[in-house]
Amino acid sequence: MRIALGGLIVLSCMSCANAQQSAPQPFTRPDYSDNRSSAVDVIRSYYNAINLSQYARAYSYKLRGTPELDANALAADYAKFRDGFSDTAHVWLKLGFVTSDTAMSTTHYAVPVVIETLSDSGTRQAYAGCYDVVRVSAGVQDFVPFDPIRIAGGTLHKINGDMASAAMPKCPI
Repeated sequence: MRIALGGLIVLSCMSCANAQQSAPQPFTRPDYSDNRSSAVDVIRSYYNAINLSQYARAYSYKLRGTPELDANALAADYAKFRDGFSDTAHVWLKLGFVTSDTAMSTTHYAVPVVIETLSDSGTRQAYAGCYDVVRVSAGVQDFVPFDPIRIAGGTLHKINGDMASAAMPKCPI
């Protein structure tokens, strides 16, 4: 199973200090959630979109207000992203302690995650990694389209074991 910079849900989301160490529970279809208020909310909403098979919405959490690719390149990039979840039935998400750094009216948030995926065939695989979430201060954006808080990048690596036994990664800013 391939994972494309992230996909899936929030059955157990919490800070590092009170992260649950239990195995993922059976899943039910989650309610729609689209919240771009914080870095954590963006990651939760991203995985919510993946679990609802709303890949265009999930992909949108990675886009700047003005797309950086031409229409054909954007369509090809989206198709590759969407196809990366072709065998994904569900994902559980555990969040770690978020750190941030601000310079020149831009804040970068380092968001550590551990996820466990369930494939359509019933195979489970755990991943750990970090997302870089970026917010450009709304006060310095006097243009349209507005550039929302977004996922600027991220890396997930397969890990041995399951989500409950996985160590939360340390994510540098």
